[in-house]
Amino acid sequence: MQGGLGARGRWLVVVLGVVVVAAGAAVWIVLGPGTGDGEIEVGADPTRGTPQASADELPPPDPEEADRTLRYLAGEAKAVLVMHRAAQEVAAEPTRARCADVAATLDRDAPADQVLLATSEVADEPLARALEAERLSLGVTLTACAEGSEPVYADDIRPLDEITGIVQARLDALAAVR
Repeated sequence: MQGGLGARGRWLVVVLGVVVVAAGAAVWIVLGPGTGDGEIEVGADPTRGTPQASADELPPPDPEEADRTLRYLAGEAKAVLVMHRAAQEVAAEPTRARCADVAATLDRDAPADQVLLATSEVADEPLARALEAERLSLGVTLTACAEGSEPVYADDIRPLDEITGIVQARLDALAAVR
């Protein structure tokens, strides 16, 4: 018998790692570089960090970046779109059965490390940030779903139904200017 973690176990490990990184990022943001005069700089730039803006508040897409981004997602970064479709499925139907199916699909077609790397290479910065936020939210949601509980999102993690809408709106905006 071979030891190791199953699909759910690997996603739970990834989620735990993401939570630790998110907590570290939150500490850095609060205690981080500041403005140099002893005050902490607080901004609402929707292109930095986890998007807190709606899709309408994001900057308009650049046509060249849009083309480069969409070609990348259709080619070597297909796993990112698999993750996005999986997030949409879970947001629409967050049942234990759906979550188990999605976790198996992600494990097979969009491993977490592959999605993380591919997301970091997306040319359109607002989409890259939104996809990262979606990945975090999906991990929190899948973990809660596997436990049979409601997801509890940290302040810097958007609920899955919100972030999937932002990602889809940005993808649509990129396609429109391409």
